[in-house]
Amino acid sequence: MNAMKCEYCGSMIKTVPDNGICPNCGCTLKSERPKPPFPMVEARGGFIELRDKWIRLCVKQPKVPRIDITIPYDQIYDVSYVPANWWHYGFICVREKRNQHIPLPERFGQQRLGDTFAFIEEKNNDKFRQVYVFLKANIGTGEELGR
Repeated sequence: MNAMKCEYCGSMIKTVPDNGICPNCGCTLKSERPKPPFPMVEARGGFIELRDKWIRLCVKQPKVPRIDITIPYDQIYDVSYVPANWWHYGFICVREKRNQHIPLPERFGQQRLGDTFAFIEEKNNDKFRQVYVFLKANIGTGEELGR
């Protein structure tokens, strides 16, 4: 990791120790959160927007109400991803903490009305795999949006 400033004591640390502890004050250093792989990714019928502190899903699927929701990373409970193939669309589903009691879909056809998900075309599998990895790494991080 590169040099960083301790947010607790303000000292500049040239080489961050492997244990992640500030050598001057003993506090745990916060590692930098990874940046989103893309600012926006087109999904089937909409898009997913990724920012430093939140994700926005805006999609309209046939026969279901439009989804347009912004979720701070600290409110994400879990994420599931199923890549598309020649037969079915894939999907990415983001589950908020307030809905953690609802099981995440693990294969095509398990999505439920009210799920925050987006369908994926096969040509976008790699982009959405990167989005999935990014979201999994950021579960529970970020700041409240002040809903």
